[in-house]
Amino acid sequence: MNEQLTLAQEFRHDYKAILISLSESLAQENLQAAKQQLNDIIDYSKPVIESFYGEQLAKMQLPTIQFLLYDFLQRCEEHGIQTKVSINKEITDVAMNIIDLSRCISILCNNSFEAVMNSPAASIELLISHSENQFTFSIKNTVTEPVNLMAAMKKGMTTKKMHQGYGLFIFVKTLSKYSNTHYFFDNEKDYFTASFSILHK
Repeated sequence: MNEQLTLAQEFRHDYKAILISLSESLAQENLQAAKQQLNDIIDYSKPVIESFYGEQLAKMQLPTIQFLLYDFLQRCEEHGIQTKVSINKEITDVAMNIIDLSRCISILCNNSFEAVMNSPAASIELLISHSENQFTFSIKNTVTEPVNLMAAMKKGMTTKKMHQGYGLFIFVKTLSKYSNTHYFFDNEKDYFTASFSILHK
């Protein structure tokens, strides 16, 4: 286990360096170099990611989202949080700007992570589905008490106890820029689920 964690930490450091290099190539409009670096990212990340999370995470073919999910799942593993991931098919394109998509997924993942940090039997389940008509991201986590959605979606508040920020307010604001999106929150007895869908235009 220690060897796996060390490998994961090294990979996360190297992967971030590669993404910085890719960003610089794009900023300089060196598309040929960016394309090569993107291919390098895919080749470099596949065996490491598959070694930790099998074929599920490898189905996410958007490198930025793939690393975001990998980093999130690895943090969960380091903190002893049980995780389950299900991706129904390979995903190569989504009808949303990649920065906005990353922001929405990151907010939901971070909220879920913080919500279970001090929870007994903490668990998080990720479900990502892609079809001809839409892309759907859903995350479900254990809770010790229902989430106050009215408070959480106000500007300056998050679902994290005793913390201030933007959280779900930014999530909803980001999705509102798109006419082809919708979101859903569900408070169950012991679980909270947050999801959003993007309809293909």
